[in-house]
Amino acid sequence: MSKPGIAARSPDSIKGLWESYSTEVVPPDAGPIQRTECQRAFYGGCACFLGLLMDVLDGGLEPTAADLALMDRLASELRDFAANTTNAKPPPVQRERAVSSGDLSKAIPEAHYLEVPERVDVFSWTPEPPGTPDAKSTQVHLHCGSPPGPVFVMRFKGPRTLDQIIAALIKHRIDVWPDLPTEATI
Repeated sequence: MSKPGIAARSPDSIKGLWESYSTEVVPPDAGPIQRTECQRAFYGGCACFLGLLMDVLDGGLEPTAADLALMDRLASELRDFAANTTNAKPPPVQRERAVSSGDLSKAIPEAHYLEVPERVDVFSWTPEPPGTPDAKSTQVHLHCGSPPGPVFVMRFKGPRTLDQIIAALIKHRIDVWPDLPTEATI
C-alpha cells in the first residue's frame, strides 16, 4: 500500500511528477539556482531509470518473471532509500580543526586572507535612492576595511545566512577566548 504523496498521484508525465515533487519536496523559499539544480537532478534520475528499464527488461508485450523480479528489486531499493532518507539523523557535528599560524596558508590555499580591522561596520541597505521616505531595507551589509586599503563587503539577503554567521562567530569567539564574558559589548 503506497503512502499519500508523489507516488500515489501517478501523474502521466515526467513534468507532472516534477511538479508534484517540486511542490512537496523543494523548499518554498528555494532560490532559482537550487530549484534548477533540483529539477536537473530529478530529470537526470528519471533518464537513468528509464535507461535501466529499457536496457534490462526483456522484450515483448507481457512481463516475464525476470522483469517482475527486477521491478520488485527496484521498488524495494526505492522504498529503502525513502525510509533511510526520511528517518536519517544528521551526521554528528565534527569540531573544526584548529588552524595554527604556521599552516594558515594551507587552510584554504586559493583564499585571499584579509586581516579584519579593529572597526567593522554593519548597515541595513535599501535599493531605494537616499532620502526616499519609508524606504524598506532589504539586506544587511557588513563592511571590513576602508579606502584606500582593501574593503571586504558581505551582503546578507536573507536572515538564515546572517543567523548562521552570527551563531558561528559566537561559537568560535567562545572557542578562542573562553575566559571573556559572553555578553555582547558595543
